[in-house]
Amino acid sequence: MILRKKIGERKFFIIAVAAVLIFVLGIYFLGGATVSARGSSVLEVESDEAIVNLNIESREDSAQDAKNNVSEISDRVLADLKNLGLEDKVELQGYNIYPDYIWNDDGREENGYVASQQISVTLEDFDLIAEVLDVSVDSGALVSYISFELSDERRSELKSEALKKAGEDAREKAQATASGLGKNIGRLVSVKSEDFGFVPYVVERQGLENAVAEGEVMNIAPSSLEVSATVEVEYKLTLF
Repeated sequence: MILRKKIGERKFFIIAVAAVLIFVLGIYFLGGATVSARGSSVLEVESDEAIVNLNIESREDSAQDAKNNVSEISDRVLADLKNLGLEDKVELQGYNIYPDYIWNDDGREENGYVASQQISVTLEDFDLIAEVLDVSVDSGALVSYISFELSDERRSELKSEALKKAGEDAREKAQATASGLGKNIGRLVSVKSEDFGFVPYVVERQGLENAVAEGEVMNIAPSSLEVSATVEVEYKLTLF
């Protein structure tokens, strides 16, 4: 009789616990209304990659002469960059040749041909920037601009970190809104959007010429880059 009573009490306890659990889960999962929030994050990080963009250009009477002149200059630049140990950091970006024109009262008049070749040099060691500028200009190239960037590996790391912080910010904002309504957030319904980005720091040609003239090439790198992320989420509101 006593054993049967204990079994009955145990069953009652299990049923009661199950009922409470179902009730709590129902509150968490089956709340009717939802709340949306947009979270954001901004990280200040150091650039770990600089891309020096060069342009080689020649204007000649014939297309062949323009082409040959660009090829000669390009060969000298590439040889100098190779001597710096940067042959695997160099990429030929684009080549173009086209007729040049001048305009007068009678319309346009052919004025020879222009050939151009773009070259980029990717550097992890910023101390090499001045040397790349020196040898490139001495060999006949023009420096278009330098872009301070993030390497693919670093960008991937920062994307994870920035999106995580943005997600945390979105959850905090959703909970704050729910609290103002006398509710709590329940399960995550959806992540509506995720955005990540950063703006490279670009030093244009005029800035580079000034830096070279003043001997300030080493100081053109930015103190930091700004990485940002946003996440938009939607949560269920609990019943109370």
